[in-house]
Amino acid sequence: MNSTPGSETTTRAGRSTEQQPTDRSLASNVTDVLDFFEKCPRCGYAAQATSTVRRYDSGRVVTLFHPTCALPCGWRGTVRVTEQQSISALPSPNPPPTVHIENQCDGEDPGTALIA
Repeated sequence: MNSTPGSETTTRAGRSTEQQPTDRSLASNVTDVLDFFEKCPRCGYAAQATSTVRRYDSGRVVTLFHPTCALPCGWRGTVRVTEQQSISALPSPNPPPTVHIENQCDGEDPGTALIA
């Protein structure tokens, strides 16, 4: 596969596709979202959120929101932004990880946690 950033790319099958120019991140800023008053959809406890703002050399600015449970239930989710720019937490489509504690055997440390 031949490629040059911002040029046409030819695949092994001989098809050509136009490649998007690569952006380099110039700055990244992570802050707490102070007006996020949602509850964890899994356990009902208060949720908290952070926002990550990335600025690229092309002038593009990307803002990502990351909500999590304020308790260690492990929930992380996505958010829904409405027309009024309010943010709501959505339930995670993935089930929470299961933690198994194994007994000491074959020289392993007791309490070795395996995440299934």
